[in-house]
Amino acid sequence: MCNPSFEAQQERGPPATGKPSYIAAAGRAAWRRSGARGGPSSALMQPVVARLNAEGRFDDVGGLLVGVGLCTGPLVAGNVGATEKTEYTVIGDTVNVANRIEAAGKKLGRPVLISAAVRTRLKTPTPAEAMGAVPLDGQPEPVELYALV
Repeated sequence: MCNPSFEAQQERGPPATGKPSYIAAAGRAAWRRSGARGGPSSALMQPVVARLNAEGRFDDVGGLLVGVGLCTGPLVAGNVGATEKTEYTVIGDTVNVANRIEAAGKKLGRPVLISAAVRTRLKTPTPAEAMGAVPLDGQPEPVELYALV
């Protein structure tokens, strides 16, 4: 089940770090230049998901849904692990906030949410609907979010 969705993620182009990291049924990617590609390319993922569902690739599990949460900020990036297995990954509060933004998208019924900080950094005018300040688990203050349309 995971491989077709990972292949679909590849169709929109690799992130600046070279390749996405796949965790269970989730994909994670980091871009070096905040918002330069993340927002618009994440929105482009939705038609790919629709096509895969229309082709019946995920009928056995009731269809595929992809949620995206984008945030910008400091993080630690590098190889993590032990001698037998290492993985290039990203760690930090920025990564956690992005995960919480994606989770908020499920509650709000919006597949692609971005933080206000990402929206201000987008180089391409991207239609977005203001969702207001949304409380996120583990964050002391609500985060201003936008849904890409």
